[in-house]
Amino acid sequence: MSVLSNKDLFISAVNLDHTGNYTCYDIGQPHVVITRQLIVKVKPVVRTNKVGHILEGASTSLKCHADGVPQPTTEWQVGQYKVPHDTQRYEWSKGNGTLTILSPSGQIDSGDYTCIGKSVTAWSTSTTNLGILPLDLYLQDDDVKSKGTYLVFHESGYTAYEPEHCFTKHSVDKHAADFISNLQEPSNTLDSLCSYEDGCDWGVAINVDNKYVYVSQPSLYRILVINVRDNLRPQHVMPLKHKPTSIAYMKETDELWVLVGNQYQFQTVMILSDASKGPYMPLTSLLPHFSIFDAVEELFVPRLTAFNTTSRYAFSSHFDQHGLSRLDTATMTYNGALDLTEWKCKVLQLHYLAIGGLALAQCEHGNFNLLLDTVINSVVSKFQSGELYVSHNTRYIVAVEKPSTLTVYYLNDNATLVEMYKHVLHMSIGEVRFMNSEEAESYNLAVTSLDGNSLIFLMSKSEKTLY
Repeated sequence: MSVLSNKDLFISAVNLDHTGNYTCYDIGQPHVVITRQLIVKVKPVVRTNKVGHILEGASTSLKCHADGVPQPTTEWQVGQYKVPHDTQRYEWSKGNGTLTILSPSGQIDSGDYTCIGKSVTAWSTSTTNLGILPLDLYLQDDDVKSKGTYLVFHESGYTAYEPEHCFTKHSVDKHAADFISNLQEPSNTLDSLCSYEDGCDWGVAINVDNKYVYVSQPSLYRILVINVRDNLRPQHVMPLKHKPTSIAYMKETDELWVLVGNQYQFQTVMILSDASKGPYMPLTSLLPHFSIFDAVEELFVPRLTAFNTTSRYAFSSHFDQHGLSRLDTATMTYNGALDLTEWKCKVLQLHYLAIGGLALAQCEHGNFNLLLDTVINSVVSKFQSGELYVSHNTRYIVAVEKPSTLTVYYLNDNATLVEMYKHVLHMSIGEVRFMNSEEAESYNLAVTSLDGNSLIFLMSKSEKTLY
């Protein structure tokens, strides 16, 4: 953003971060002001699940997720025809875009299914193919593999599972050592997956473009790289001079950011370029910013959403300091500081919100949290105290005040946080998780008790206990 010679405010590349109120002041007459509201709208982004082939007669669900500003609605068509609301053949969800075919027939129901996301702004589509096989045929292994993969890391190695039926696709033991031919510096690192004596010590795992999973091994001072596109096996290790404490992926620039350090409050950021192409580029250091270069305590990288795929700034906190340093992800340099000494806020977590360039800083003291504007690098206001949880699309925020009170907020299209409800539970709250809901633009909240013996489900839109 910049002010032109004629005093107009110029925004070169408008995105969701710029949603908000803009006020112009007359310097000579401070009481003369004019405010204009900018609301940025985003074309729907639509995604469907990959179904592949199923057996005739076995009901199946086609899932569609649509995001955008404003929130889009969804509908389905098969081929060129709209899917009818036939309750004997189909089940429609109440609003989350799921279409269930109750008893599919190969002659009628095979084909391309297209989900259409519509809003007042525009519309978008995503298509998935459904093939229906006769009952006397078996599914091929390739059809099963299309369901996807998730990795579970444990002290004996790691295991890859198919998510829908939870069967094991691949398992690698901690003694595996057939990947050492790919090491950059084999003489400086262990020649097996994990330590023979202590088992596996895993840190943070990051999926990069569904090609590689980078997972830190803190006690071994390295990052393990797993090829998830081809064979689910460890392909490479990246030896480090210091212990990796955190890693994050910047999708916009295709960079892996690694926070490394030691026990003497020395931590700095190392960067791997072209991470989606493999771990073959050398690690480089983030350009220094005075003495704080080697005193990074935490690194806060924005989590991108389906409809907000760019984010200019990341932040870092530093040992013995109340404040944040802003990092320009395009130039990999520090370009500003946010002093929070006045607020006595040492930031534990930073939750980025998709609209308005806002972020919620969870403060260590627990008396209150802060709402920040990451574009102009300033504090907007105090925010409710408590531990914060943010939904994947960043529209819903839950603040938990121990022992038993939670408050739900909603981020609207105007970049305003609106309190939905406050609820006092008859138990001490442990954790909160967001789960898919049948309601459009909504989530269910799974709330556990502190002792782990109770579980309550709430709706995010209203103060309603599901079960």
